[in-house]
Amino acid sequence: MAARSSVARGQALRVPAAASLDAALTRLAEGEREAFHQVFQALWPIVRSYCARSLSGSADAEDAAQRVMEKLFSEASRYDRERPALAWALTIAAWECRSVRRRVLRRREDELSAAAELRAPGQGPEQEVELRQLVGAAEEVLARLAPHDREAILAAVLEDVRVKAGVSAPTLRKRRERALARFKQLWRSAYGRG
Repeated sequence: MAARSSVARGQALRVPAAASLDAALTRLAEGEREAFHQVFQALWPIVRSYCARSLSGSADAEDAAQRVMEKLFSEASRYDRERPALAWALTIAAWECRSVRRRVLRRREDELSAAAELRAPGQGPEQEVELRQLVGAAEEVLARLAPHDREAILAAVLEDVRVKAGVSAPTLRKRRERALARFKQLWRSAYGRG
């Protein structure tokens, strides 16, 4: 008998019995190709749901879920039969979601750096050096913030609408307000009030 687990949006997600999933993944790890379909049907909805929740329903969630399934099947021969199959699959999913969040953050930081490199007309070399130092100092302080604070600040600066998906406007404003307050506090401790 399969257990049920709640999913965002009020839907029910059918979780396979642990013993049958463990057995199917063990058969797949041993090279039994017929087990592929059973493992896929059992894990795909769970992995997809996990990635959607972990990545706040972003467009990257579906791609991440697909990469997780690819890794699961390409690494099936390395499955440790002493571990529960679901835990093994969700560990791979967690790692993939973490990688996606890092890539997104890096992409945003690159966009911020590129924007800082744009120089106003008539700006001299002294102003350019000052601007680069200021941007460097800001990036240093950003790096000291928690990842969710960096994401909120970068989304505010870049006016990134992708972050708004699934988050109400008041919640988003409050997150940005708190993240900016923490940024200001770190800035003041590092560089004074000036």
